[in-house]
Amino acid sequence: MPDFEGEENARKQLLIARTETGPKSAAAWIEVGEFIAESDFENWSGLTAKACFRAALDLLPAGAHDGFRADALLGYGSALTGEGSGYRDEVLEEASRYLTEAIALFEEIPDPEGVLEARYYRAYAWTELVGPTRFKFGQMAIEELEDIQETVKNYESEILSANVFSLLGNAYLDRVEGDPRQNNLEAEQAFRSALAVHQKMGSVIGRAQSNLDLAVTFNRRNVFGDNKANRKAVYYAKRAANFVGEEIHLELVTTILSTYAKALQDRGGRQWVSNTKKAEALIAKGIQLARESKNLPVEQALRLTRAQILLDLCQYAGLDRVIDVQADLDASREGLDPEGALTWWLQWQEIASLLAAVTGNTQRMIETAEDSLAQVMTVLEQADSFAEKAEYLSRVSFVADLGILGHLSENGPPAGLRFARRVFARLIGTDTAVFATSEGVAELYLLNPVTPDWSGVLVSAGEDCTFYEIEGVGKDFWNTAIDELRPGFFSGMSALSNPGGLSRFAEMLEEWICAASGALGPVLFDLQVAGYEEIVVFAFGGWCTVPVAALQLPGPGGTTLTEQAAVVYGPDQFIPHEPRTERVLHVLDPRLVEAEAENRMLNTVASEVFSCASLQDVQEALAGAQAFDCIHFTTHGDHDFDYLEGAGIRCADDGLLTARWVFEHARLKGGPLVCLAACQTGLNDFANLPHETFGLPMAFLSAGASAVLSTQWPVDDVATRLLLTQFYLEVQGGRTTAKALQLAQHWLRDADEATLEAQSTGNKRFTSLENNGPSLEAPPFSHPYFWAGFLLHRA
Repeated sequence: MPDFEGEENARKQLLIARTETGPKSAAAWIEVGEFIAESDFENWSGLTAKACFRAALDLLPAGAHDGFRADALLGYGSALTGEGSGYRDEVLEEASRYLTEAIALFEEIPDPEGVLEARYYRAYAWTELVGPTRFKFGQMAIEELEDIQETVKNYESEILSANVFSLLGNAYLDRVEGDPRQNNLEAEQAFRSALAVHQKMGSVIGRAQSNLDLAVTFNRRNVFGDNKANRKAVYYAKRAANFVGEEIHLELVTTILSTYAKALQDRGGRQWVSNTKKAEALIAKGIQLARESKNLPVEQALRLTRAQILLDLCQYAGLDRVIDVQADLDASREGLDPEGALTWWLQWQEIASLLAAVTGNTQRMIETAEDSLAQVMTVLEQADSFAEKAEYLSRVSFVADLGILGHLSENGPPAGLRFARRVFARLIGTDTAVFATSEGVAELYLLNPVTPDWSGVLVSAGEDCTFYEIEGVGKDFWNTAIDELRPGFFSGMSALSNPGGLSRFAEMLEEWICAASGALGPVLFDLQVAGYEEIVVFAFGGWCTVPVAALQLPGPGGTTLTEQAAVVYGPDQFIPHEPRTERVLHVLDPRLVEAEAENRMLNTVASEVFSCASLQDVQEALAGAQAFDCIHFTTHGDHDFDYLEGAGIRCADDGLLTARWVFEHARLKGGPLVCLAACQTGLNDFANLPHETFGLPMAFLSAGASAVLSTQWPVDDVATRLLLTQFYLEVQGGRTTAKALQLAQHWLRDADEATLEAQSTGNKRFTSLENNGPSLEAPPFSHPYFWAGFLLHRA
């Protein structure tokens, strides 16, 4: 029921706020702001809570009226926290600053309850941060909330206690430190505590939310192999659903029903079809509620959810529900466009294209893909961060992949290749792309898998184009690999931080190479027979984690692909460019062991070497008017698979040179060669993005580089210096960058102790992998870990 008494008081306070001045007006603005914040109004009388608290702050300069100012800071900071949720770090950081000031003022007054509330909202802001500092602030939030949890026991604020438990539970779920199973258990306990408080208070919304939180917690526990987790998820989702129809807002109803439906579908087994039909019925109930309340956006969202459920029944149970899927798509299409309803538009495109694939309507697959590609720039303009861009491009690319399959089925491999080229070009920001292949050169398109157990590869050379179907390496394969349920790159990367992790990573890398080589057997055989001199790789999706140069060719010799051909990565327009090393910019971190040695090496291969270290100096050099033949980085590399703005080059002053900054500000003159001699500089968000759209290599190519040498994993620093020294010597000898890298990799792989000793700086670590495996006679750097992780992107 509306709070008529509260609204009447708010109108009186609004009149005072607009007619009085100074502290009296400020106090009235605060009361109006608190009324709006506690009500269900997004705005009231043309005002938002944030605007009211801002008006109060403008009337209360720092140092005066501490009580009122503290209340205004608390209100404004909490409003900013809600506004900043979801990829808006700058707003959340601002909220944290206002709330920190509020805490200090409340402590001076003193007002212990005000301190607790301000600390709660500051912790809330910290849990919402998504940038590279989120892990640190997430842990700070947990520590803050655990302390508040103890303190709040001495106060009678049950609602604050419940909110602290709920927020703490979500913070535990998002925690990356420690054992994830233990974090999940702690989250469960926090949500149970929140539920107990809400039950004591008799809060319908609180009980519904806490049961929902527990359902989500058990849904996540499925990945730990807990056989009882799904049953418990269904139990708590059902308890949450019991509150549907009572005084809880429709958005919460939607989330509850969707979570319940997901829990039912996740049960699998022989009851999957009946459970999925129950899920369908739940969503139908939500649709009816939305129609009764005339809430079209919620109805559309639920229709899309049901369309996906029905499509699952078509795909995995063989039921003919195509007409029903189409009906929901038609009913939810009104008003959906990338500018006004981007999330739902993207979901609609995905379901429509997948429905076309299920029904074999290849023309519709193509049309939907064309529609999605045409809107790429509009889609990206809606993103507030790189993380959102990654998500949006992931969904567009899914539709585009189905378009490639549509072309392959409808018009054959050449048409599929042409569209694949357009997809690649469009997602890197150009309208068209003509990837001309020279004689002796083949293009290898490792397509992003979109079906459970199937993938595809296109090989193009001259007028020839061949399509290979690859069984067993589809979406399921990559999902289990990313979740580390099969040995390979991803499980190896996780092992690196543990004792003995380097040897473990090397073992996993070998298994990864063997698995990829086996899957691509027919492709590798034909490449071997054709005898190409150079192969240009376009790695879609998880394929970008495969060291293509180290793939094993069929036959008993154990020959690798790089023995036959130089391997480079797209985009590649084959624009002639003679690499030079006369004028070099060296970005270095003097703290690194090999920094001095690399600087000496560069001075032997270059006529002029200019050095810079701090982030500011590096940015000035990259954005300035000077032209360089080569830009060489001797630094650490940071890579964050969940947040692309956390990927970059760590400078000597610990400043982070991000891919985003390079995209937006760097201007490289003269088409320099860029060597990113740091860890993981060649990786992108492979779990989401199909192409290297936002990685450092593409950033530098976009800024004007002619080629970029980067790395797939944390490379050995000595091996890196040795390989790059040989690489530069090959370039000086007139080799192309592709041939120079190929020969440098061969040299490092085959060099014996005596050869390496001649170039040692006294910091040799030739036994990094415990004598390099079982054979003590093998050359020190023969393992692919040392040489196969270097990638050359050429534009």
